[in-house]
Amino acid sequence: MQLNSKILKQKIDEYYKNNISKNELGRWAEEGYYALMKGEYIEIEKLEIYHFLRTISTFHLIPDDKKDEYPCSEEDVVKIREILYGRENTCYTFNVRIYQNLYLEEKYIAKLEEFKGLKEIIDIISLEEVLLEKVHYSFIMI
Repeated sequence: MQLNSKILKQKIDEYYKNNISKNELGRWAEEGYYALMKGEYIEIEKLEIYHFLRTISTFHLIPDDKKDEYPCSEEDVVKIREILYGRENTCYTFNVRIYQNLYLEEKYIAKLEEFKGLKEIIDIISLEEVLLEKVHYSFIMI
């Protein structure tokens, strides 16, 4: 599934222009979220919007007090839109475990080397043994 922050912005805008329904936006996000969970999370542009997709994927659901289920609200979508447009700053942190067997799929083999390089950079920075020149060079290589 083609997915990135630009496409997510477009979908949210379509909703606010009444071109798609709440149900359509929620189901689209749900489909994207489940695609991420099946391995597409190793694509950085999809990982950037993981939290937003997870939230909007429940937008079309009806609240159920008995099951203690409270889906994404209109306010949540507005906040996500503001973040995507750069009008609100926020920070999200989450952990992702990338399973080695995922890279056996032909389309992800090249990503393995990219992530190895990224891990090396993170290790260097976390040890505070940073040579700015080395970090800059490493980012160019990715």
